[in-house]
Amino acid sequence: MKTRTKLILPITLLGLIVFGATAALITALLIENESEWYNKNFEKVEIKNPDFIKGADISSYAEVIEQATYNEGKYKNYLDLTATDQEIYTNYDGINKNLFEILANNGVNSLRLRVWNDPYDAEGNSYGGGHNDIETNIWIANQAKKFGFTDFLLDFHYSDFWADPAKQYLPKAWQNLSDSQVRNAAQTYTYNALKKFYDETKLVPKIVQLGNEITYGSFWREQADSSSSKESFIRTSGFLNAAARGLKEFESYVSAKETTTQDVIAAIHIDGTPSVDRFVSIVHDYLYAGGCVSWVEEVGITHYQNWNGNNVKLFNLMKKLKAKFNLNSFVSEAATPYTWGESDYTGDITGSQNKEYEKEYHTSNQMHTKLLTSLMETTSKALPNAKTGFYWWEPAWLMGGKTGWATPAGIKYAEPEDLEKQASFLTGNSWWNRGWFNFDGQVLPILKAVKAYKRVYESTEVIDINALETNFYYPTFNSDVIFKKAPLVDTKNLLVDAEDLNARIKQDYFVLNSSTNLEQDLIKKFNEVNDSIYTSQISFSNLQYDEVAQTGTIDLKLSAKNFYYQSDFQSKTIYFAVQPLKNEYLDFTEDFTIEVEGQDWYNGLNWGFAGSEVNSTHEAQIKTVTDKLTTTITAEFKKDYWYTVFREDSGVIAYWDKYNNLNRYYAAYLAIDPAGYDIINYDNSVNYDTLQAVTAWQDTLTPGVHDLLIYYTKSVDFNNYGIENWRNIKTVAVKYRVNAS
Repeated sequence: MKTRTKLILPITLLGLIVFGATAALITALLIENESEWYNKNFEKVEIKNPDFIKGADISSYAEVIEQATYNEGKYKNYLDLTATDQEIYTNYDGINKNLFEILANNGVNSLRLRVWNDPYDAEGNSYGGGHNDIETNIWIANQAKKFGFTDFLLDFHYSDFWADPAKQYLPKAWQNLSDSQVRNAAQTYTYNALKKFYDETKLVPKIVQLGNEITYGSFWREQADSSSSKESFIRTSGFLNAAARGLKEFESYVSAKETTTQDVIAAIHIDGTPSVDRFVSIVHDYLYAGGCVSWVEEVGITHYQNWNGNNVKLFNLMKKLKAKFNLNSFVSEAATPYTWGESDYTGDITGSQNKEYEKEYHTSNQMHTKLLTSLMETTSKALPNAKTGFYWWEPAWLMGGKTGWATPAGIKYAEPEDLEKQASFLTGNSWWNRGWFNFDGQVLPILKAVKAYKRVYESTEVIDINALETNFYYPTFNSDVIFKKAPLVDTKNLLVDAEDLNARIKQDYFVLNSSTNLEQDLIKKFNEVNDSIYTSQISFSNLQYDEVAQTGTIDLKLSAKNFYYQSDFQSKTIYFAVQPLKNEYLDFTEDFTIEVEGQDWYNGLNWGFAGSEVNSTHEAQIKTVTDKLTTTITAEFKKDYWYTVFREDSGVIAYWDKYNNLNRYYAAYLAIDPAGYDIINYDNSVNYDTLQAVTAWQDTLTPGVHDLLIYYTKSVDFNNYGIENWRNIKTVAVKYRVNAS
């Protein structure tokens, strides 16, 4: 950390000139021809510093690997993980490898780790999100070090859990301290954490980020009412200045042990939501009103392209920070989705929580790569004389087990007053579709673009990025000339390492629900399943369909513009069948009528159908239901040998989970129309959203005879079972006749 000279530029004539120059740049962008602006202000920028950060925030790593070891109801602690336990990611050759080996082999050169003070409740339960206290981060760093990683950014949140513009809660241990005591605690904690990290890894962080997304301040004292502190940049700066003193002490400690002076880059971090001018104003307040100008060396920027704006905005921001404050900057967090496909009930943090996203944003693994390529070019050209770059946020946070942004303990800490949210919260990974690996842990093509990119390149090493993807990501990108023109750099590397397309095809047989748009539906399904294939590099032709057999084929070939896959690929036949959605159920209405009480009809139905006193009467029907459950709902469990279908004495058919030592009951959904619906797939699955739309539970039945159609599915308990597939869920539908009294 170098001491900065206090140059108060904003009130000088030079500051006015800078403001005027920046305004002129923005105006020029609006009125000039895009190509002219790009050629003059972007393309011809001469890069004089080849150093570039290709970073990844992999803070969830320990928790992801822990969850992958689930066996007989237990998980390993990260300290007990073996090298084999950690080989859950698949490289381009289809071989399971350690994450850090894959990242190192594909050009990633820096790792970011968030630092929480004490991410556990009083009983020692983890809050989730990676449980990133300094001890966890030391273990992660030592694992990465085995594969050559020595460049780390440590991101201090100064909280026990997530800190962001909406939440900046003081650690539990600091809640009752005075502001003066908190400043002392921040200084001591920063020094001790860094010292411990160094002592146990022998690594000196390259960058230390003091605070995480401190856009509205930090170190909030009250969890329930933090608004009084949000705008207090001066108060927040007092704590940050103390933390910076702790960082300075750490540098002195290390320098006394090393042969050379150790300087750590000290950074602050602002999220990218504000406008460029507002962002600059926030930095100004921290530097000058708050007195942080003496130690802040760089600014970390959050720039998620579907939330924070296009490349032109980022370019202007980085240029303005440099011009006004002489501060270098880098993208501290970035990520974009490669698919909108949902794989579980928790969904993803964008598409499934806002259904309009899929309509507004065009995404694919090609767009994934195009956005990152344009981001790399933007940061590089914005600061041509400085080392800069990006950190992709959580590119390896795989779906699986109970890993997610919070556990039940974590949601209680994060939302202490929201009892409804605590009760309804589902532990699960909502970030899986923004990574560099797909749902199965298979590396996606984007990582090859990371490897190939370099700031200084020859013109012969460039391919127009539109050869990869021609669509626009979002309307604001229509005016983003950087996005339109940023080249796919060093494609020689991609061509030398050209992939075998055959090795990337996971599935070549598909079932369609309709014959209306065969080719369109088939290609969509192919792309969804084979999500590691660049679709712009392939083509489909010669669709053949037998209307009687309802089966067909289509030929898959390389596109005429292919530059990514090995050119000796000939063709491959893709097969499909058409099996429309069906209205299928077991109908027992003519076999018997069950007497029930109107206010307790469901328990009466279970007892009357499968209870021990009547089982001989309905034995054949019970066996039919049990057999159907066994081949559908039970079979969808990832480890179905954990469960045994049985009938309790109470008459309820359930699953005995021998590892968790409890019953797992099925869920029941009552159809609004007892005639049923065409909603069941050929494989006895039903879309969960569709099922919700056509069913509505009734607690009470009016007196009289009723025909009831019930859709049974598996139940779920995220505390016990974690994440399972919920987009299409297996079902068994049964129609009963009851007489309610």
